[in-house]
Amino acid sequence: MTDQPVAELPKLPTRVVLDTNILVAAGFNPKSHSGLIIEVIRNGEVDLIWDQATYRESRRIISRIPPLDWGDFEELFQPETEFVGDTNPQGFHWIPDADDRKFAALATIADADLISNDAHLLAPDSGELRVFTPAQWLAHNSRDR
Repeated sequence: MTDQPVAELPKLPTRVVLDTNILVAAGFNPKSHSGLIIEVIRNGEVDLIWDQATYRESRRIISRIPPLDWGDFEELFQPETEFVGDTNPQGFHWIPDADDRKFAALATIADADLISNDAHLLAPDSGELRVFTPAQWLAHNSRDR
């Protein structure tokens, strides 16, 4: 028997930025696509890239939704995956919601995939920004686990 080349499993991207709506969706339905993404982050398969601005917004929104508990998400924000530096969200003026520009800017400068359910972030003309819905990201990066 001769050695045959073995096809390698595709590797998951190692870096993602999560829009706050992904955390909210996962909080309400842990078995959803958003919940599965949280699971791969918790399992250490993917790093959640964050900065102080995205952390503050995520914490503020989650804390305002009574059935959700910020403590269920806080451990995702690891010190070693914090991005420290200028992200220039003002450069993303084409995004109508100014609050979402910080997520797009961080994903772009950190060379990470942005995962969101916001239609204006998912617009086809997003330049260097790689943005996916949770279902798209999972389909694009699926592999046997």
